[in-house]
Formats: sequence, C-alpha cells, structure tokens
Amino acid sequence: MLIVKPSSVSVALPFSSIWFGTHLREKTFRAASLLRYCSIFRVRRIMVILDGGNPTQHGELKDVFEYLLLPPYLKAEMGLKPHLRYVGLAPPIKIPIHTVSKNPQEASLEPVRKASVIRVERERLFLNAGFRLQTVAPHRGDLQIGDHVYVKVIGLQGKVVLTELVDPLSLDKIYLEPKIEFIDVDDVGERLPDDLFKVELTRSGEPSLRIVRNPPNKEIIFFVGNQKMDPEDFLAVKFDIRIRLLPEQGVETIRSEEALLIALSQTAWILG
Repeated sequence: MLIVKPSSVSVALPFSSIWFGTHLREKTFRAASLLRYCSIFRVRRIMVILDGGNPTQHGELKDVFEYLLLPPYLKAEMGLKPHLRYVGLAPPIKIPIHTVSKNPQEASLEPVRKASVIRVERERLFLNAGFRLQTVAPHRGDLQIGDHVYVKVIGLQGKVVLTELVDPLSLDKIYLEPKIEFIDVDDVGERLPDDLFKVELTRSGEPSLRIVRNPPNKEIIFFVGNQKMDPEDFLAVKFDIRIRLLPEQGVETIRSEEALLIALSQTAWILG
C-alpha cells in the first residue's frame, strides 16, 4: 500500500463543468479524469457545486465517483446500474486503498484498508475486506449491513482474519482518497471553513507566480468556473486571490479540467 500524506489543497468544481454532454461515455470519462487528476496531486477534498442539473443527474455523478473510489473487491456491491455502464472504460484511479494485499499476513503491515459490513452480530461484525477468508471485527456503534468502514488487520485465527475498526479521524496524516461532498450553489459561502485560502481561477486574474513565491500558511481551495462564467459570477464567496494560470495561452479558452490540472501542477512543489 502506497503511504503518502495528503496535500494542503482542495478543489471546488461546478457540477455543470463535470456532468454534461449528450453521451454517458463522455460524461463518465470526464468525471473519472478529474477524479484521477485530483488523486495524483493528493487533493484533500473535492467540492462539487450543484449549479445545475437535477437530483437524478446529481445521483448519477455521485455513483460514478463512489464506484471509482471503491477498492476492486467492493465494486460488485454497487450493482449493474445503467449509468455505470462505462466506468470500466475510465482510467483506473489506483489510490492507496486500491493497492492493498490479498494476503492477510502481508495486509497486517498495512496501516488501514476499506471494508464493507456484510453481517452484524451483537458483539462482532462480518466484513468484506478483500480476503477469501472470513473476516471479523469487534462490533461498535450502530453499524448496518452495507456500511463502509476502515479496518486494520491484526492477525489470523485459524481461517478467520481478525481486524479492528479504525477511526477515520485518526487517518488525517495518511492520504487514502479525496473526500467528496456535493453542495448546493447557494450554500457554498457559509459551508466553507474560515481558515481556507480561497483561490479563484480566472483569465482576468493576476499571474499565479505570486502565490507560488509567497504561498499562504494554510490550506487552500481552488475554485474553477463553468463553461460560461467565472466562479465570482455565480458564487457568493469572497476570494483571497484571483489568479491567471497562463500569461499567454495559445488557445481561445481553457477547459475546466485543463485549468484544474494546470493549477495543481504549478503549485504542487510549493504547497505540498
């Protein structure tokens, strides 16, 4: 399992810049590519701003993201939903929780892995943690069948893999996957933590060299616009800085996914 720390960067992307187009294959590939870009640069959080679409479409994107983030041994639990038809054509994400061992003894050296609850008894849980052997953990709280948990493998007892539940809050120093949340466009301003440095990506901003030379001493979040508007045109957010990624671009417009990739690339070595 690859062990790296999370970056200090989050991103905010409009729903309308991710899940659009006439063909499901195109939408799926775009969403998967954005998710992979964020994972490459160890982005902490992806905020999807619901600036369009309807609840059904929002649910489709949520399912695609959830499917792509699941370890291979848990993907079958999503079922054969029609809007997941093309997820197999998307580039694999291969985040740390995907690169775990199938051998329980080797897995005991891993800090954590993701599992799903398949049966609940009064004092223990039965889990799908990617092993052929039965896997159990002591029961805690009000977990139900289908819930996802993080577990640590602690050993073998006969043909049973013994694990213990791990509090997700204790894993904040290890990068496992980007956390994804969907937020209504009107709620973005009040849902943002005060200690975030808010960066708007816009062609009318100042050169991005200043933020590279003088990085903020706190976590930052990049805001990307949609096809028609800059973030400031549809969000009630006070940005700390508005930056232009390229002083001279050779194309008329830079797409949202391209802007995000450029921003993450330019700041990766500085922001960590």
